[in-house]
Amino acid sequence: MLSPVVVNELQDILSTHAAELLELAIAEAVKANARSIKYIRGIFRNWDNTGVKTVESAKLAIAEHQNNVSIKKGKSENDRTKYTSNENQQKYGLHF
Repeated sequence: MLSPVVVNELQDILSTHAAELLELAIAEAVKANARSIKYIRGIFRNWDNTGVKTVESAKLAIAEHQNNVSIKKGKSENDRTKYTSNENQQKYGLHF
């Protein structure tokens, strides 16, 4: 059950955004395991700042965000690999 505060927040969002956008924002919050109205408000703040107004532009923004997250994860994994490769272990006399 939703609290009256959350219901008011959702009504406020719906007064300025389409219901379909709210559905997308909620879905993104669930994917991120961040099921709070504050997180959903943050999604809308980001979308408002980047000019997202339609479902199509929101889907593009979501895809771009997921791509950026994947790139960052790949970069951090590559950085770790760089420091633990056998070649670097031998070069610097490291033993794990």
